Amino acid sequence: MKRSFIIGLVMLLIVTGCTQKTFIESGQCGKNARWQVDNDGTLRISGTGLITKEFLVMADEYDRLNSVIKRLVIEEGITGISEEASFSNIEHLEEIILPDTFEGKIGIDFSGDPYLRHIRIGKSMKQTTSEYMEDCEHLETIENASDYEIPLRTDQGKRTWYVDNKKTKKCPPHKTAHAVGNIFHLTYDFNGGQIINEPDTHQYGQDTPVNQPFKEGSHFMGWYGYYEDYDMTLSFFDTISGFWGQDFHLKAMYADYKLEAIDGGFRVVMANTKDFKAYEEMIVFRYADNEAMKKPQWGNLVAPMGKGKVTGLKKGKTYYVEICALDYEWWSDADPEDDVKYDEKFHGKQSITIN
Repeated sequence: MKRSFIIGLVMLLIVTGCTQKTFIESGQCGKNARWQVDNDGTLRISGTGLITKEFLVMADEYDRLNSVIKRLVIEEGITGISEEASFSNIEHLEEIILPDTFEGKIGIDFSGDPYLRHIRIGKSMKQTTSEYMEDCEHLETIENASDYEIPLRTDQGKRTWYVDNKKTKKCPPHKTAHAVGNIFHLTYDFNGGQIINEPDTHQYGQDTPVNQPFKEGSHFMGWYGYYEDYDMTLSFFDTISGFWGQDFHLKAMYADYKLEAIDGGFRVVMANTKDFKAYEEMIVFRYADNEAMKKPQWGNLVAPMGKGKVTGLKKGKTYYVEICALDYEWWSDADPEDDVKYDEKFHGKQSITIN
């Protein structure tokens, strides 16, 4: 009896192991190539010949897989990427492994990955373009298994590359290059707020946390600084992104706004909109009938930038309001109403009860 039970249990484990799904999704990506996303977030491509699929171009596929895929592994047998194929929509890649059989050009498909930290280039690679590391500010290592020198981007002096502890601008064959982000200085204007301990440097490729100062009766909207390379003003709320590589003088910006009761609703009025216009920023608001701001409604511009009005609300009900600063160019060319649900952009919560 005991022996039969053990045999049955072993058979059950075998069947369970054989039928257990080890990948999230799979499909064809070339005449003789297939792809699958493993449970650990690896996009694995196997087979032979060229990859022809443009990954995550369909909205439903993007929604399902974009935040899941962290690693791209192209296995031996794949020789390159066709012109119609692309990986550029995969936005959270941390590692890319290319096989020794990969002969294709390494170009723009391997750029614009802000999370990318490591890339392995196989021995058959014959050509790269300067774009293949563009906007990859967190890139730390490039493993070059090929017989060719690999050019290394310094991002206009924002990072330095080393091979065998020596500075270099090219990675020799069969070597691994390591990147170190350069250090930049930070100074502050607290703009009437409390003086607090802030970091005095930040490093390219590393996100730098910053604190939020307090000013009585006002709402902190971010640290504002001018970025020379892009000729534009940037704002940081609680983190300076590793993408920004220069010295910054940061000014604390606050919004002084209030809610005024009107017939059947309220108006959002801000006293210092001119301060933000100087930085080409528009102040918008959203509102909800719950403090958690679930399913918020778009409120448009605060007054006097706009009307700032919301009417037709239920009497006796309490509504909550938050504000957000938007760059004027974004306000003009995009649809800011699409961003109303993103909590990290809205601050300064106030409430009002409709009488």
